[in-house]
Amino acid sequence: MTAVLSLDDLSIGYPMRPGHAAHVALSGVSAEVGAGEGLVLSGGAGSGKSTLARILSLRPGAPARVIGGTGSVLGAPLRGFGHGARKRARARIGYLPQREQGAILGMQTVAAGLAQRVRQHNPGLDDPAVGQRVAHLLDDARLPLSVLDRFANELSSGQRQRVGLALQLAGDPSFLILDEPTAGLDPNVRPAIADAITRLLTEGGTVLLVSNEPDLCGSVALPILTLDRGTPVAYAEGAPRPAKPVSA
Repeated sequence: MTAVLSLDDLSIGYPMRPGHAAHVALSGVSAEVGAGEGLVLSGGAGSGKSTLARILSLRPGAPARVIGGTGSVLGAPLRGFGHGARKRARARIGYLPQREQGAILGMQTVAAGLAQRVRQHNPGLDDPAVGQRVAHLLDDARLPLSVLDRFANELSSGQRQRVGLALQLAGDPSFLILDEPTAGLDPNVRPAIADAITRLLTEGGTVLLVSNEPDLCGSVALPILTLDRGTPVAYAEGAPRPAKPVSA
């Protein structure tokens, strides 16, 4: 089976500035995660968790870059030749960055934003099918139908985060990256995140969860790779996870 995520002694750094040595953000990171599997990245501030998550999302414009070792996501190499492969892989990756839920909708309502995302990934769906898919996404994110007509500034932080999750799930991602999805938010957000992770894994997807929250990590029961100042320092296998999402 081909790994969805494969890292071998990966190092990530920031470009050298005049008069300064290059800053190495991460070094010696190795991992292999297949379909239906997941991994938790944990560690303190400055450990490199979010830097690694951004690199693995294959989003353009990241200030950091791979400076050593090898890695691939959905078969696309993290550096060098393979721009076309990275573009194709990027379309199959859902990425919810840390604390960026405020700009998820722009000037759209929740209904318009979710419908647009669904149509982007399923251009052949008619309006009733799109509406049904939007309703299912709200249910997956544990959001009431009453949020459909609201704009981002009319939602609570927890609701915005769950809308951000629904937007990423709308693309039916093969690989979902969640960077501190519950940090600083109401504990009621946690079950929606945990259920979404468990559901995606059960359907054969792959998840990378960046989190230090014991309750969330315990509920998804994934292996945990701990980073300290950019270096892997511990790896722990997770307990067996539920066979299906567990609702509160």
